[in-house]
Amino acid sequence: MTSCSTVALITERPHARSTVPGATAIMLDGVRTHVTKLTRPTPTWWWRGRTDHLIREWDSNLLIGLMLLVAVDIGFIAIYSLHDIYISLHHDNVARLSSRWHIGTDRSYAEMFGYLKMASIVVLLLATYRLSEKRMYSIWAGIFAYVLLDDALLIHERLGRAVAGPSGSTWAYDMGQLLVWILVGIFLLAISIGALVLSSGQNRANGILLLGTLLALGFFAVLVDLVHVIVQSWFRGADLLFTVVEEGGEQLVLSLAVALAFLIRRSERKESPLLTP
Repeated sequence: MTSCSTVALITERPHARSTVPGATAIMLDGVRTHVTKLTRPTPTWWWRGRTDHLIREWDSNLLIGLMLLVAVDIGFIAIYSLHDIYISLHHDNVARLSSRWHIGTDRSYAEMFGYLKMASIVVLLLATYRLSEKRMYSIWAGIFAYVLLDDALLIHERLGRAVAGPSGSTWAYDMGQLLVWILVGIFLLAISIGALVLSSGQNRANGILLLGTLLALGFFAVLVDLVHVIVQSWFRGADLLFTVVEEGGEQLVLSLAVALAFLIRRSERKESPLLTP
């Protein structure tokens, strides 16, 4: 959509011909008046202008790569969901598959695939930093490296257990994890905003997109997880539903983040002074 504003009023004698392109003629007291309207960009146009450098780098190969990542994510979700439904209906909740196929289990196959994606994001951002020499990308590489280490080493789980205490209940343990995530989230958010302050132009737009992926991860890992803890026993299938939303959402966001990091590297590679002939 566009918004319009009147920018010129041009009057002329009756029967005179207007030379103003795009003008609309109206009659006021026998005088022909031409009103020229100029369209100005909406915020959507403004944002697209800041991301054109990424849109230009999108091609069929990247689309195929993203579809493969998403297909693997959906495969893990489907295997877990079908297994959970089967054992709840026909096998008295006795698992038929290894716990590694449970997408909500630490160091499951799905989580290990997520580790691979986060490691890829870190490598791509470090490569972008080397090409562009923009400090913002090294900062973002550090942020995603922390998220990877937190998942792989169970940092927030261990700190949450420490906050709850050795005799704490499951609820206290969950609240301890939530408190740790809130404190860590504030710290990471402050660092990411600092990275945006250090950047400008298309680099700032890239940083805003990276921040969006971080916030999306936080939404699924923290907020959806909290809702999951509260409602998992409210109705049959609630645990399955929220596990799929929480864990599946995280993995899909990571797949999109890999594609974004690849686009950013492609864009910076073309503009890097190190590669200019």
